Amino acid sequence: GASRNQSGGTRTGDIIVVMDEIIQKRSNGRLRMHANFYETPLQLEDLLETMPNFRAGYIVARPINPENGSLFSSHAMSIIRVDRAGYLTLATWGEKYRGLLRQRNGKQVFVPQDPDQIEFQIEGFYRFIPFEPTETANP
Repeated sequence: GASRNQSGGTRTGDIIVVMDEIIQKRSNGRLRMHANFYETPLQLEDLLETMPNFRAGYIVARPINPENGSLFSSHAMSIIRVDRAGYLTLATWGEKYRGLLRQRNGKQVFVPQDPDQIEFQIEGFYRFIPFEPTETANP
């Protein structure tokens, strides 16, 4: 019920509710959606667990201004792929960003391979896990 704009996106709680509703409808009430939030520093194993069994996730981060190092407001980046070498492929602003997570000044930073793309200071990530409840909820 709330609109998105350049300065404010969709709240995560709303995303979880909508994804759960979509999955329930598409599965005729057989499946539901669970979400976990992971704080920094993110661990490779947690990110790798986002890939199997129709799971999905996104990283919440703050873009770093390349001119002065200041941080822009929080931003979400969809996780496309994670590999065992530690490379993440993320989607944001209609582009793919591939890079690594690094520690810098006590903070975790996503550093893209492409030097023309900006870095992001990581705040955390959400993983969405579809599941089949053992009992259906009584409406």
